[in-house]
Amino acid sequence: METKSRKTINKFGFLVSVIGATVGLGGIWGFPTQVYLHRGAFFIPFIISMIICAIPVLFIEMTIGNKSRKNHIEFFTEQAGKKGAFFAWLQSSTVLILSTYYSVLIGWCLINIIISFTSGLNQNNFFYDQILNVTNENPTSFLALGNLNWKVLLSTLVVWIILIVILLGGVDKGIDKANKVFIPSLFVMILFLVIYTSTLAGAGTGLNRMMQFDAKEMLKPGLWKDAFGQAFFMLSTCTGTIYIYSAHAPKNQDSTNHAFVVGLGTSLVGILTAMIVFSAIGNIAHAQGKDFDEVFGSGGPALIFQVFPQLFAIINQTAPGFGNVVAVVFFLTLFFAGMSSLIGQVESMVNGLEYDVNIPRIAALLLSAGFAMILSILFTFNNSPALINGVGNWIAQIWLLIIGLGLLAGIGPLGWKLYPSLKEYNNKYSWIKWKKVFGCFILIVAPILIFVNIIAAFYDVGVGISNNAFIHGLIGLIVGFLIPLIVAVILMFHKEIRLLFNKKKKVG
Repeated sequence: METKSRKTINKFGFLVSVIGATVGLGGIWGFPTQVYLHRGAFFIPFIISMIICAIPVLFIEMTIGNKSRKNHIEFFTEQAGKKGAFFAWLQSSTVLILSTYYSVLIGWCLINIIISFTSGLNQNNFFYDQILNVTNENPTSFLALGNLNWKVLLSTLVVWIILIVILLGGVDKGIDKANKVFIPSLFVMILFLVIYTSTLAGAGTGLNRMMQFDAKEMLKPGLWKDAFGQAFFMLSTCTGTIYIYSAHAPKNQDSTNHAFVVGLGTSLVGILTAMIVFSAIGNIAHAQGKDFDEVFGSGGPALIFQVFPQLFAIINQTAPGFGNVVAVVFFLTLFFAGMSSLIGQVESMVNGLEYDVNIPRIAALLLSAGFAMILSILFTFNNSPALINGVGNWIAQIWLLIIGLGLLAGIGPLGWKLYPSLKEYNNKYSWIKWKKVFGCFILIVAPILIFVNIIAAFYDVGVGISNNAFIHGLIGLIVGFLIPLIVAVILMFHKEIRLLFNKKKKVG
């Protein structure tokens, strides 16, 4: 089979593409939501997971991609045959399922951009009550999901159309050029909102609640599995995306240094966005004369989509029209970030189909995006927001950690014994050397921590199933766990399946 050549993107294009894939809604949507749930206690396990596990995994993935000049599927298939192929395809199938609900969240951003140009912004909880029209936050059956929300469905379809247009250009054209616009704009918008919201009345109260620390939280397994899942989710590790971008990066680059830049940059965006969210809630609580925790209760997947429209409406009370301007800026920020991540998520599957299965890029793109787009309809019903947690727990807090554990076990002495060659390559081209201490952490300490958190994640899912078997059991298990597994198995045997069909054609 003829191997397709890869075009190289420049250093800046590589960095913005990787940061675009990592920061996305994981930092702007996911991180503030987790901090709101756990408050200041979240930062300790998050920092531990980032430093000891997530960023070192990012080192490994960048180094493999840059050294081999191959995507994850080509590389692991070459190293370990069918086992390696299954491991690699599992990454692509997992992140493709993640894209199904991720695209809906980006669709929410598009709707809010439109609302920002109307008087609907000034109506209390307009998006949540009038657009999403959530009537049941804990559905227990398909009937309880309510009606298909055509506004959310239409916006989600628009997101997929935009994505297909961008990805038609490939990594070197579509993704590289799009992210050179998206990512710098993202940082400018976030800095503007951090400065502005910090000046609002009640912002100090909100920031104090953000740093509120309860030592008892540290004993809860749910805190640790949320922190580890968030760290891997934010950095797009274990999804195949990093290998692909690194394979297109300049040869012999300093991957470890770049991984630090990506890790720190992504974490910074998450922290700054959390500051914006908590300052905003503090301002809303001040304006409504309520306690901080009374405003939005326990939060949830739609938290930021509830917080910010109300904040912008309050701004309009003192500066008519300015709240609409800030709203447009903010939701454009979310849209840019979300599209950057979605691009990387879908490219993981498209790239594998293009280079390993060797089908035309447009066919690979339409097949991948079409499958994900159809499945995303599940998340466009009135009461579908609850399903995001159900599927997300299986994806971000179980599959990504299992893949991370498999990677670290695989490169070590018990697996494919790749670590020595990766260490030699890194130490030759990076000013940050992999010492013996790093090897100890990456091959012993990190796998143990990840394994413990996988157990905690399964326990937490079990608790979720006992509370709502429909969300966490039926939907979560089928969509979040079984479908990625089945797709990975099918693609692992794609050569055999093709031969079988060719034989049948000859016989016919």
